[in-house]
Amino acid sequence: LVGALAAAVAVLGIAVTVSSGTWIVGVPELVRTTLDRGAGSFSLVAAAYALGSIAVGVTLALRASLFNLGGEGQIYMGALGAAVVALAGRDLPGWLLVALAVLAGAVAGFGWGLIAGVLRATLGLSEIITTIMLNFIAFFAVSYLVRGPIQDPQAAGYPYTEQVTPAARLGTIGQLVPAGAILAVLAAAVCWLVLDRSRPGARINDIGQGEPAARFAGVPIAIYT
Repeated sequence: LVGALAAAVAVLGIAVTVSSGTWIVGVPELVRTTLDRGAGSFSLVAAAYALGSIAVGVTLALRASLFNLGGEGQIYMGALGAAVVALAGRDLPGWLLVALAVLAGAVAGFGWGLIAGVLRATLGLSEIITTIMLNFIAFFAVSYLVRGPIQDPQAAGYPYTEQVTPAARLGTIGQLVPAGAILAVLAAAVCWLVLDRSRPGARINDIGQGEPAARFAGVPIAIYT
């Protein structure tokens, strides 16, 4: 982790130096404006927990030696599912609407990734290729929908939906941390428990060690190949 942070700072410093010619002034100013208590810090945390949520799904696949490169498409479809439910159920009580929207987003993202899993399990198609291709399909599908069927009538041609009612939003903690970040942390914790403290997780890890190891551990490997 420390090495990754150091590498990120080094790359950032090089980029700032090349663009502005001033490392000492440019980097501290960039960090200060990014971490300022306002829109910058909120956007930073929001982007971080969204990427963290994608990482949880990728980790599950990697433990089984599968490469899920479809995080972008899955988050597109997850966002679409949550938005559609939030817009359709705007008259529902806030707590119920939030729960349904979160559930819809999770199911939509999972379902989109499941397509590649089914193709791998039934036809032997590489999940690397299918997940990449599904990214493009998800992008163009969402682009079409926000420019047509679910576009805000008052959008004046801009591609976005109607505003989601405030009751369907998770809100923030202390006006800085999006509440969704807590869900991302919980998802990561559940992922760890499943992979390292459960029988299904043990099977996933056995599969990741290779077919001989999985067969030796008694995993019915035929259903995964």
